[in-house]
Amino acid sequence: MADASPPRSPVLLSYGEALPDFLESFAPVAGLPYLANVARLEIARGQAHHAADAAPVTAEALAVLDPRRPGVRVGIHPAVRLIRSAYPVATLWAMNAGAQTPAAIDEWSDAGLYPRDLRQRAMVDKWPDWSISSYGPLERELYWGLVRTRQEERDMPALNRIAGQLSSLWQIVDAHLSGRRYATGGDFYVGRYLSRRLCA
Repeated sequence: MADASPPRSPVLLSYGEALPDFLESFAPVAGLPYLANVARLEIARGQAHHAADAAPVTAEALAVLDPRRPGVRVGIHPAVRLIRSAYPVATLWAMNAGAQTPAAIDEWSDAGLYPRDLRQRAMVDKWPDWSISSYGPLERELYWGLVRTRQEERDMPALNRIAGQLSSLWQIVDAHLSGRRYATGGDFYVGRYLSRRLCA
């Protein structure tokens, strides 16, 4: 790997970004398919540790934030890193780093978070997208018009229209949940958050 990907910086911390891809095609570790993602996690930890400092937004600040105000933006903290893996890489890393007692891992697949079947994945992705594009904007408008607006300034006819639109959307969800425990079936995945409890 050193020959194919020589260091591009004198800072050792920045070296090794090509290691995960190298491990995925390195025959001697073919029997350790999780190793590349463990390497990605280790790299992400180093990057997060040395990322720029930034004060996180508090819940109190978010509570008074008006998204309709021009120029309002909420960004991701510089230390945030996202790793997607079919293996429990955080647990594997912790066991090998001494942060967790080594033990058998009962569930090695990612089925508990994200299904392997592409049709199921499409259903898992569908509902969060629907919520963001259809339900979310109306809910936000109703919240700001009803909860964050003084009673004497509320436009009740407009708010009632929005409530009616939201009711129609929930009827779509309720009809879809007929005979299902979750929006995409009987098992819980990421995105399967629309249950009958939310519709009650």
